[in-house]
Amino acid sequence: METIARMRHRFGVIAALSLIFLSISFSAGKGATTGIISGKVLNGSLNGQPVVQQDVVLYKVQDGQDVDEPRPHAITDSQGKFVFENLDIAPGVAYYPLTFHETIRYTGPMVTLQPDAAQQQSDITVFETTESDSAIVAEMHHVVVDLGDGSLSVQEVYSYKNPSKYALFRPAPSKPELKIGLQYALPKGARALQFGGDLMNCCVVVDGNRVLDTMEFKPGPRQVVLSYELPIAGKALRVIKPIMANTQSLDVYLPPGVDMGSLFLTQDGKKVVDAVSVSAENPQPFQIRGKSYTRYEIPNIQKGAMFNLALDNLPTKPWNLKWIAPVALAVLIAISLLLSQKRKRALEPSAVDTSNPHTTVAMQWQAKIDQVIQLDEDFELGQIDPSRYEALREQLLSEIVSLAESDPAHLKSEYQKGDK
Repeated sequence: METIARMRHRFGVIAALSLIFLSISFSAGKGATTGIISGKVLNGSLNGQPVVQQDVVLYKVQDGQDVDEPRPHAITDSQGKFVFENLDIAPGVAYYPLTFHETIRYTGPMVTLQPDAAQQQSDITVFETTESDSAIVAEMHHVVVDLGDGSLSVQEVYSYKNPSKYALFRPAPSKPELKIGLQYALPKGARALQFGGDLMNCCVVVDGNRVLDTMEFKPGPRQVVLSYELPIAGKALRVIKPIMANTQSLDVYLPPGVDMGSLFLTQDGKKVVDAVSVSAENPQPFQIRGKSYTRYEIPNIQKGAMFNLALDNLPTKPWNLKWIAPVALAVLIAISLLLSQKRKRALEPSAVDTSNPHTTVAMQWQAKIDQVIQLDEDFELGQIDPSRYEALREQLLSEIVSLAESDPAHLKSEYQKGDK
């Protein structure tokens, strides 16, 4: 009887233990409902040195959108470590830590908590800032040209690299109150601007012939796409703009129907290098998005060089002279006279006092034309910087147009007498 009692007791203990184990197994199978995210804030400019007493905030994301609710904060310890506990584990929920260093926003990788992976780590690397862009390199710079309706469609693609340990963030040269990372040059007349790649509309400021990117350039790569149109005013078009960063390779792609007049670089007003026709070495046309192009390349370009591209045989729409206004006709006469006189003789800058109110409009007009001719000759001899040449020439032609508008009939008669 005693043995039977002991057996019953043993079975009772075993049964009780079985229930306990079953309960434990059930709980373990269900998994955790809250989790922990930890990490460190490290300074990449100082070889990974921990950043102490740094405020870190944790962002919660639901189905790809930031959740607008109070966000927990943590302060890093002497090892740069932070911890967030009691975080919800739910389908579609993720988290990422964020901090600011020298006014720049830095985040750690986004992580997801799971019942069977309730602890995750997300470190943040920050960088000191620099105002020098000497380390920035454009590994590739593509210029793709296409024909549009009365214009050229140009797409520039840049592949930049910041190989340093510093984030580029500096005052804009023309707007010191504005902080920028990279900046891009536009040729005169560029219109219908569009941005792509890592260049976002929200962070772009267009300042004259410059596109300013207000995003800092942290160490690593960046790809930028810049598209615009250039109006076609004649059979030829010249594009001049500065190179804004040291460039390992720049290539230009031209479509059928557009001839390369010249492609070269100038430094301090002097030609330093001509482009090489890659297509001459490789007869097969280059294909981009199913279109054929002729390719020209210039390697190893120094920052500050001037990009000079001249295109010939551009398609133009025929003029309907019946509808040309007198002012437009006078402008055409002015340009025709300029070209004819340039062929006949070399002229010195005119000494006509254009400020004298008694000087006739025709004499002022002739003086401006002489100045344009002299300016062109100075540029051809390399005696004037290309950017200054373009600015002065545009100003003079604008003044010629203004004079033409003031008395087009008289100017036309003067031209007819001078052309006989």
